[in-house]
Amino acid sequence: MKPSEFKVAEVEWPAARYAKAVLLADQAQDDAICEASLFKLDRPLGRARFGKSVLLRLGAGSIWEDRRGDLDVRQADADEVRKALRYYARRDGLLSHGRNPELAELDAWSSYAALSGALSGDTEGPVPERREIASAARQCEWLMFSSPWHTRMAAFWDLGIAALWPGRDTIAILAATDSD
Repeated sequence: MKPSEFKVAEVEWPAARYAKAVLLADQAQDDAICEASLFKLDRPLGRARFGKSVLLRLGAGSIWEDRRGDLDVRQADADEVRKALRYYARRDGLLSHGRNPELAELDAWSSYAALSGALSGDTEGPVPERREIASAARQCEWLMFSSPWHTRMAAFWDLGIAALWPGRDTIAILAATDSD
Protein backbone atom coordinates (compact mmCIF):
# COMPACT_ATOMS: atom_id res chain seq x y z
CA MET A 1 0.00 0.00 0.00
CA LYS A 2 1.28 3.44 -0.89
CA PRO A 3 1.25 6.05 1.89
CA SER A 4 -1.44 7.98 0.00
CA GLU A 5 -3.77 4.96 0.09
CA PHE A 6 -4.48 4.81 3.81
CA LYS A 7 -6.82 6.76 6.05
CA VAL A 8 -5.64 7.95 9.42
CA ALA A 9 -7.33 9.20 12.58
CA GLU A 10 -5.89 10.58 15.78
CA VAL A 11 -7.07 8.46 18.70
CA GLU A 12 -7.10 8.84 22.46
CA TRP A 13 -3.80 7.83 24.03
CA PRO A 14 -3.97 7.24 27.79
CA ALA A 15 -0.17 6.70 27.88
CA ALA A 16 0.52 10.16 26.38
CA ARG A 17 1.27 11.53 29.84
CA TYR A 18 3.98 8.88 30.20
CA ALA A 19 5.37 9.68 26.76
CA LYS A 20 5.80 13.27 27.97
CA ALA A 21 7.81 12.18 31.03
CA VAL A 22 11.11 13.28 29.47
CA LEU A 23 9.85 16.82 28.93
CA LEU A 24 10.39 19.72 31.28
CA ALA A 25 7.28 20.49 33.32
CA ASP A 26 6.56 23.71 31.43
CA GLN A 27 6.90 21.91 28.08
CA ALA A 28 4.63 19.03 29.07
CA GLN A 29 1.86 21.46 30.08
CA ASP A 30 2.05 23.62 26.95
CA ASP A 31 0.44 22.06 23.86
CA ALA A 32 1.98 24.81 21.72
CA ILE A 33 5.49 23.45 22.36
CA CYS A 34 4.88 19.72 22.89
CA GLU A 35 2.90 16.98 21.25
CA ALA A 36 2.24 13.42 22.30
CA SER A 37 -0.23 11.91 19.86
CA LEU A 38 -1.35 8.50 18.71
CA PHE A 39 -2.61 7.81 15.20
CA LYS A 40 -4.46 4.76 13.95
CA LEU A 41 -4.37 3.77 10.29
CA ASP A 42 -7.35 2.05 8.67
CA ARG A 43 -5.07 -0.87 7.70
CA PRO A 44 -1.47 -1.92 8.23
CA LEU A 45 1.13 -0.14 6.14
CA GLY A 46 2.27 -3.42 4.66
CA ARG A 47 5.54 -3.05 2.84
CA ALA A 48 5.24 0.72 2.44
CA ARG A 49 8.27 2.52 3.75
CA PHE A 50 7.69 4.29 7.04
CA GLY A 51 9.09 7.73 6.37
CA LYS A 52 8.41 11.35 5.50
CA SER A 53 5.38 10.72 3.26
CA VAL A 54 3.66 8.75 6.04
CA LEU A 55 4.38 11.42 8.67
CA LEU A 56 2.96 14.11 6.43
CA ARG A 57 -0.35 12.23 6.26
CA LEU A 58 -0.84 12.14 10.03
CA GLY A 59 -1.98 15.70 10.61
CA ALA A 60 0.32 16.03 13.63
CA GLY A 61 0.67 19.58 14.91
CA SER A 62 4.45 19.27 15.07
CA ILE A 63 4.66 18.43 11.37
CA TRP A 64 3.73 21.41 9.25
CA GLU A 65 2.21 20.12 6.05
CA ASP A 66 2.25 23.53 4.34
CA ARG A 67 6.08 23.47 4.52
CA ARG A 68 6.59 19.77 3.84
CA GLY A 69 9.95 20.35 2.13
CA ASP A 70 11.33 21.58 5.45
CA LEU A 71 10.57 18.30 7.26
CA ASP A 72 13.78 16.43 8.00
CA VAL A 73 13.25 12.73 8.70
CA ARG A 74 15.68 9.91 9.30
CA GLN A 75 15.33 6.32 10.37
CA ALA A 76 16.58 5.40 13.82
CA ASP A 77 16.87 2.20 15.78
CA ALA A 78 15.46 1.47 19.22
CA ASP A 79 18.79 2.03 21.01
CA GLU A 80 19.28 5.43 19.39
CA VAL A 81 15.79 6.48 20.47
CA ARG A 82 16.41 5.26 24.03
CA LYS A 83 19.65 7.26 24.18
CA ALA A 84 17.92 10.37 22.82
CA LEU A 85 15.20 10.06 25.47
CA ARG A 86 17.82 9.63 28.21
CA TYR A 87 19.67 12.71 26.99
CA TYR A 88 16.47 14.73 26.75
CA ALA A 89 15.33 13.65 30.23
CA ARG A 90 18.64 14.68 31.81
CA ARG A 91 18.80 18.25 30.54
CA ASP A 92 16.94 20.88 32.52
CA GLY A 93 17.20 24.10 30.62
CA LEU A 94 20.10 26.23 29.52
CA LEU A 95 21.37 27.50 32.87
CA SER A 96 20.88 24.47 35.11
CA HIS A 97 23.06 21.50 35.93
CA GLY A 98 20.47 18.92 34.89
CA ARG A 99 17.87 16.80 36.59
CA ASN A 100 18.41 14.12 39.17
CA PRO A 101 19.99 11.23 37.17
CA GLU A 102 17.85 8.50 38.74
CA LEU A 103 14.60 10.36 38.13
CA ALA A 104 15.69 11.28 34.62
CA GLU A 105 16.37 7.61 33.89
CA LEU A 106 12.88 6.64 35.13
CA ASP A 107 11.36 9.37 32.98
CA ALA A 108 13.27 8.16 29.91
CA TRP A 109 12.05 4.58 30.42
CA SER A 110 8.46 5.82 30.91
CA SER A 111 8.59 7.72 27.64
CA TYR A 112 10.23 4.77 25.88
CA ALA A 113 7.55 2.40 27.18
CA ALA A 114 4.70 4.65 26.05
CA LEU A 115 6.19 5.35 22.62
CA SER A 116 6.84 1.65 21.95
CA GLY A 117 3.33 0.62 22.98
CA ALA A 118 4.57 -1.36 25.98
CA LEU A 119 2.64 0.81 28.44
CA SER A 120 -1.13 1.09 28.26
CA GLY A 121 -1.36 4.23 30.36
CA ASP A 122 -4.12 2.64 32.41
CA THR A 123 -3.49 3.33 36.10
CA GLU A 124 -4.68 -0.21 36.86
CA GLY A 125 -2.44 -1.79 34.22
CA PRO A 126 0.85 -3.52 34.96
CA VAL A 127 4.12 -1.62 34.74
CA PRO A 128 6.39 -3.48 32.33
CA GLU A 129 9.96 -4.33 33.25
CA ARG A 130 12.79 -2.69 31.32
CA ARG A 131 13.56 -5.85 29.36
CA GLU A 132 9.90 -5.99 28.24
CA ILE A 133 10.03 -2.34 27.22
CA ALA A 134 13.28 -2.88 25.29
CA SER A 135 11.79 -5.92 23.54
CA ALA A 136 8.68 -3.96 22.51
CA ALA A 137 10.85 -1.08 21.29
CA ARG A 138 12.98 -3.38 19.11
CA GLN A 139 9.79 -4.52 17.36
CA CYS A 140 8.88 -0.95 16.38
CA GLU A 141 10.15 1.08 13.46
CA TRP A 142 11.50 4.47 14.54
CA LEU A 143 11.94 7.87 12.94
CA MET A 144 13.58 11.01 14.29
CA PHE A 145 12.30 14.24 12.75
CA SER A 146 12.62 18.00 12.79
CA SER A 147 10.20 20.46 11.23
CA PRO A 148 9.67 24.23 11.07
CA TRP A 149 7.49 23.78 14.17
CA HIS A 150 10.73 23.21 16.08
CA THR A 151 12.32 26.53 16.98
CA ARG A 152 15.78 25.15 16.16
CA MET A 153 17.26 27.61 18.66
CA ALA A 154 19.37 24.85 20.21
CA ALA A 155 19.36 21.16 19.29
CA PHE A 156 18.90 20.05 22.90
CA TRP A 157 15.52 21.81 23.10
CA ASP A 158 14.07 20.10 20.02
CA LEU A 159 12.78 16.54 19.97
CA GLY A 160 10.87 14.66 17.29
CA ILE A 161 10.24 10.92 17.51
CA ALA A 162 7.76 8.73 15.65
CA ALA A 163 7.21 5.02 16.34
CA LEU A 164 5.39 2.58 14.09
CA TRP A 165 4.11 -0.19 16.33
CA PRO A 166 4.54 -3.84 15.31
CA GLY A 167 0.97 -4.21 13.99
CA ARG A 168 1.98 -1.52 11.46
CA ASP A 169 -1.31 0.35 11.92
CA THR A 170 -0.47 2.58 14.90
CA ILE A 171 1.97 5.49 15.04
CA ALA A 172 3.00 7.32 18.21
CA ILE A 173 4.50 10.82 18.03
CA LEU A 174 6.45 12.73 20.68
CA ALA A 175 7.72 16.19 19.82
CA ALA A 176 8.93 19.14 21.86
CA THR A 177 10.61 22.47 21.30
CA ASP A 178 11.52 25.65 23.15
CA SER A 179 8.92 28.34 23.78
CA ASP A 180 10.87 31.17 22.13
